[in-house]
Amino acid sequence: MKSGPLLLGAAILAALPLLSQGPVDKSPPDDFDPPNRVARLNWLSGDVSFQPAGLEEWGTARLNYPLTTSDHLYTGKDARAEIEIGPNALRLDGKSNFGFLNLDDSIVQVSLTEGSLEIRLRVLADDDSFEVATPNGAITLLRAGDYRIDTDPERDATMLTVRSGQAELFSGANSVIIRSQETAYFQTDQNADIRPANDTDRFDAFVAAREDAWQANTDTPPPPVSRYRSIDRDPDHVSVADLMDEGVTGAEDLNHYGTWENTPFFGQAWVPPVDPGWTPYSDGSWAYVEPWGWTWIDSAPWGFAPFHYGRWAYATYHWVWIPGPKQRKQTYAPALVTFYGDGPADRVSWLPLGPRDIWTPPWRPQGNNVLPRLSSNRMVNGAVLSMSKADFVAGGRVRPVSGIAPEGRAIGSSPQVMPVPQSLLVGDSRVRPPAFSRPLILRTAPPLAPILFSATVGVLAQNRGKPLAPAQVELLRRQLPAAVVQRPAVRYTKLLTPRVTKAPPPAKPARPIPR
Repeated sequence: MKSGPLLLGAAILAALPLLSQGPVDKSPPDDFDPPNRVARLNWLSGDVSFQPAGLEEWGTARLNYPLTTSDHLYTGKDARAEIEIGPNALRLDGKSNFGFLNLDDSIVQVSLTEGSLEIRLRVLADDDSFEVATPNGAITLLRAGDYRIDTDPERDATMLTVRSGQAELFSGANSVIIRSQETAYFQTDQNADIRPANDTDRFDAFVAAREDAWQANTDTPPPPVSRYRSIDRDPDHVSVADLMDEGVTGAEDLNHYGTWENTPFFGQAWVPPVDPGWTPYSDGSWAYVEPWGWTWIDSAPWGFAPFHYGRWAYATYHWVWIPGPKQRKQTYAPALVTFYGDGPADRVSWLPLGPRDIWTPPWRPQGNNVLPRLSSNRMVNGAVLSMSKADFVAGGRVRPVSGIAPEGRAIGSSPQVMPVPQSLLVGDSRVRPPAFSRPLILRTAPPLAPILFSATVGVLAQNRGKPLAPAQVELLRRQLPAAVVQRPAVRYTKLLTPRVTKAPPPAKPARPIPR
């Protein structure tokens, strides 16, 4: 078993005030903060390819990779994938071409140009929008529910099935409300043909199984009442349901994996299912994900929430995860660590932040934080991790070196290392989507296409690997030709919002789309 840590005395810790462990420095932002909402690729089966924003190449999709605007996925034959956005889930069947047109704190806008997509919308706030763009029509989800979209490029047709909830379909000359237990069949420039909901099939059975698993995780009763008060939380228990309501993506995994226990100084804490000697941020790899910068991609099936929210602490000879203070929305962070500089030039070192350590975003000019002198994690044997810079930038798997001392001084939330294309994408994809030229139909225009990574290298070098600021992005757009600066944009036809009308009953049954 790993030797005990060199921790501060219990009397000293007990005397410390229970300070907020919010993940972000409270200093005012400098004109820009990335979206607080991010999607997670949380389940994969078969050959799934991934194209990140800023690259024209496709690579292999990775578990726990954070997805955002202009990221695309393609599932091969018999492959499937599941994506989480807070409490909501998106599931893809085989041979499906999917993308995020826009993902921020006020809208989720996705595209489906081929295949089948199921959306389990468990929560839809009044100030939130959820849209699906297809080649044949635009769909706005109006309330929480269960929705399925099937798109067939050979027939130039799409089906929307509402199992529960309500959606507005923009197709042809009108918009129409599709209600629970209805299926709408529509083609470009034609009004929808509406019938009773389609029968279920194998993809629906897969969806039901995944939904049962999710429900089993969230229905787990809360842990016993704590004898101690959690930091800025209810003294009784930490509720996974509360964490999900606060936007902690992946929180439902905490009930299925690991256990909750009472800790003397932090109240309820989560204990991961790991071997003795394990250290946070030791089983995975690093990737460069705009607009957040260097991001931790953990390899464990539960490895999302504990590495992008809250803090880690060492208690009773093992690591525990402590949720952040209770607030309306938790702040997503690419990795809650501090990096060390001025050490060996060919290595990168990092340390997981503790409950009282402040994390300052790397995209802010003042984004270098120094660990407080009383930080307990700095004194934990084996807490500092290190790997070669070559493996770091190439997305290599971490091979932890335990028991090392911090190398150099703490330099903050960015390692000041330049990314390379392999930092965004790992491996070559085995399957790639077919060529697609038909424009999408949308209700809301998406953001501009992302700048190609190759066009940002000079500015990234000036930033020492930190993410580009909005002013830098705009300057690049003005200085370079569009063909050089950005990946080809998604072509679309923007529809104005027509008057909502109920389509007349169809004269003949809807033609089914092959599955």
